[in-house]
Amino acid sequence: MLYFDYAATTPVDAQVIDAMAPYFTESFYNASALYQGGRKARQAVQKARSQVAQLLGAKPEELLFTSGGTEADNTAIIGGALAARAKDPRRRRVLFSAVEHHAVGESCRFLETLDFEAVELPVDSRGRLLPETLAQQVGEDTALVSVMWVNNEIGTIQEIPRLAEIAHRAGALFHTDAVQAVGTQPLCFQDSGVDLMSVSAHKIYGPKGCGALAVRTGIEITPLLRGGQQESGRRGGTENVPAIIGFGKAAQLLLERREEDVQRMQERKMRVLSALCGEDVLCNSPLDCTAPSILNLAFRDVEAEGMLFCLDREGICLSMGAACNSKSVEPSHVIRAIGLPPAYERGCLRISFGRGQSEEDCDLLTEKILRFCAILRR
Repeated sequence: MLYFDYAATTPVDAQVIDAMAPYFTESFYNASALYQGGRKARQAVQKARSQVAQLLGAKPEELLFTSGGTEADNTAIIGGALAARAKDPRRRRVLFSAVEHHAVGESCRFLETLDFEAVELPVDSRGRLLPETLAQQVGEDTALVSVMWVNNEIGTIQEIPRLAEIAHRAGALFHTDAVQAVGTQPLCFQDSGVDLMSVSAHKIYGPKGCGALAVRTGIEITPLLRGGQQESGRRGGTENVPAIIGFGKAAQLLLERREEDVQRMQERKMRVLSALCGEDVLCNSPLDCTAPSILNLAFRDVEAEGMLFCLDREGICLSMGAACNSKSVEPSHVIRAIGLPPAYERGCLRISFGRGQSEEDCDLLTEKILRFCAILRR
């Protein structure tokens, strides 16, 4: 099987599995327990917190663990907006870009049921939110702005520090979904100007079901999960100790390997692009501001769904876009937002790269895509 869907999820690294294994068996203790086993589990969680914080350029105490990127996004947007309004009742608007992950868009829209106004901001043909677009919309009534660092479908990198600065000039909080960014971008939460940052373990060869939210010191959020005093009172619930340990190990390994990973992904990406580019193919991933892990191509007069079925029969895995929207065969909101010509709109494929692909794999992929394009067009 050839796997080209690393943006959807990554395999768990063998060293991560080894690090997690003891916490399912002999070290299974609750990290909130006061006896020795619990204290050791808590120490392991704190070590993992430091490892993830180091990857993000954050302080360990700024990090709270969640069940994944979706919960981190929900907590940041809903919890952040509610806290901002409680502090200043005028702040009843949340702004988000038209290419956000559903976890962000749906969280913003949910706030409308709590008497907020959610405003979706347009992007340009490269998928970028222009600073002047944000500046025109943000104001003293804005509670929070959310813009993802790297787009999960086309790979566009946003000007996050600049956008955060614009939001702060109006007194608004700024959140970024960095789930797709953390694997390829050298993030520094402390220097970015961002108030809230979401990440997920399973995008960096860690386990599913574990994420984190970085909350800048001094920023208040309203907890969504209430119960115990875990995560400094910001998220109730027993810690998922094995997954957190795995997240920490994956973060440590990524710091050691990211430069090598990025070079490898960029080489594979350009190899595939050079083989597939042509007059009937548009590249939706802007090469001057895109992550090396994602290549989104639009094929003229080809149904992407049919292409995926053909490739799947050959043991090749890739996608049309976000995995959370895989049941829909309609063009995604991201593709609609960048304004593709109708002949290309339904023919978009996301090819995403990781540690496990060889040059031979890339050549076989492009050979199959070109073959099936010809068949489907006929």
